[in-house]
Amino acid sequence: MDELNIDIRGQGSKHLREIPMERISKVVTLCDSAAVECPGGLGREVLHWGLLDPALAEGDESERLRVFREIRDSIEKRVQALAKEV
Repeated sequence: MDELNIDIRGQGSKHLREIPMERISKVVTLCDSAAVECPGGLGREVLHWGLLDPALAEGDESERLRVFREIRDSIEKRVQALAKEV
């Protein structure tokens, strides 16, 4: 993310209880385990993108970095497309 000048230090996963749900209209799950753990989107529209967890990528450092970049770029394109729908 530093390559895109986006600082994500200090960020991490959050439990649904930590999110102000009154401001949420859609829930996006990125991996299969999240799709299972998200209880029906809590009455919200659910989009499941089913992306590979880049932390599971194998190979040397450059190969793992390539996978992280591909997933990052895929999420960016999908978010941009989603934002156009609003």
